Amino acid sequence: MKKILMAMLAFMPFVAVAQNTNDNQNVSIEQLQRDVQAKAEAAQKAAVAAQKAAEEAAQAAEKLQKANEATMQKADKVAKEADKAAQKADAVTGATQHAEAPAQSDKWELPATPAPSQAVKASKAAGKEDVDEDAPYKKAGAVPVVNGQVMWTKTFACPGLSAGEAYKRTLDYLTSLTQADGQLPGSKVAIVNPGEHSIVATMREWLTFRDNLISLDRAEFYYVLNATCTDGAVTLTMQRLTYKYDVQGKDYRYKAESWITDAEAVNKKHTRLLPISGKFRRETIKRQQVIFNGMQEALK
Repeated sequence: MKKILMAMLAFMPFVAVAQNTNDNQNVSIEQLQRDVQAKAEAAQKAAVAAQKAAEEAAQAAEKLQKANEATMQKADKVAKEADKAAQKADAVTGATQHAEAPAQSDKWELPATPAPSQAVKASKAAGKEDVDEDAPYKKAGAVPVVNGQVMWTKTFACPGLSAGEAYKRTLDYLTSLTQADGQLPGSKVAIVNPGEHSIVATMREWLTFRDNLISLDRAEFYYVLNATCTDGAVTLTMQRLTYKYDVQGKDYRYKAESWITDAEAVNKKHTRLLPISGKFRRETIKRQQVIFNGMQEALK
């Protein structure tokens, strides 16, 4: 029995060592498992981050592509607009060149504006000849009506002038009218035909009835001047007359045909002008006389 006990005591250290070895092995396995799990989690996070970075890179690339496409579209648009502007500039340049060489063109085109000359002085000098008496404005036919339209037409003789020279002087004169005092925006030489020696001016100006310290009475006056030049003669027509008259803040519009004719502006006996339309008739006739007298002076 004693031998058996001694044998058991002898084996106990080995059992303890075996137990410790097993415990150490268990701890090592658990640590490995934790390490593996941590690395797996880290790898998973890295994969998620990489996927996110890839998505962000793809989105950035898509935005860059769209920005490039927008830039290209804008560049194309700018290029097209530049082409159009260049074409317009070429057209204007071509029109100016035609205007400078009237004998080579027979088409209507925008005019080249010449510098005002002595025609301005002629127009102002003619304006000083206005007559204050109403007799010339009351007589029958003082406002001519042709085919239902108020129209003044006169042919001015200019012996010795070629059609081209008469055209230049007439263009100079009509241009000076559009630049004179009392003109409104839109008053201009609207179109010319150098080949046919023809000019059309659209006039917008003040027609003043009274201007003093007490009051200012005036209307906006619109009309068209049409000039045709030939060798030794110029025919000038004044037509399409309309008015805009402000009365206490309200605009009234009139056509010459229904406002300044014999039937509309003079009494039946032609002894007096009517109060309102009569003053339009008087000042319109005065203005027509100034313009036509100025035309004659410009051709001398």
